[in-house]
Amino acid sequence: MSIINSFNVSSYLSIPTALKKTQEGFKDKSVSKAENEQSLTPNEEMNRFKEEFYKEIDKIKCHSTVKNATVNISDKAFENMKENPQYREKIMSLLERDLGSSYAPRNTSVMLTVGESLNQYRGDSWPTSNDSEFWWRSEHSFYKMTDDDSNYERKKISEDQLRLFVGQNSFALLNVIKNR
Repeated sequence: MSIINSFNVSSYLSIPTALKKTQEGFKDKSVSKAENEQSLTPNEEMNRFKEEFYKEIDKIKCHSTVKNATVNISDKAFENMKENPQYREKIMSLLERDLGSSYAPRNTSVMLTVGESLNQYRGDSWPTSNDSEFWWRSEHSFYKMTDDDSNYERKKISEDQLRLFVGQNSFALLNVIKNR
């Protein structure tokens, strides 16, 4: 009888209600998200588009010979990419090609410039041993990745992994002491 008494029927009955509330919450959020997108100003829409595009560029895997890279994009190019998804896809394809290509036998700094048409797309590169023009021209770029950034990120990841390792050992040690 104790088994039957400990069985809580109400907790099982509340699951569909909770699920329904969760689904309603998702619907409410999607409606409010759509309303928020409609209430954005053109500047805010463009800034959101630029943020998304920046994240896409950041996902591109650069070739090991590309030590520093920058991408300059004109305002007109952003407008054209926002209005024309095919142009955007073509630009992303070109960026992936040029950042993922080998510049062997040397390590390089690469600057890619995107204009309002494909005819205005261009790339410049300098050997890292003589790239003062790269640093000067890339000062106000839309996107910039440097070898120093990747070293910083590697160091940060290593430190985070070390903290996680130390934390796990501390947690295991606490469990051993607690169980004694």
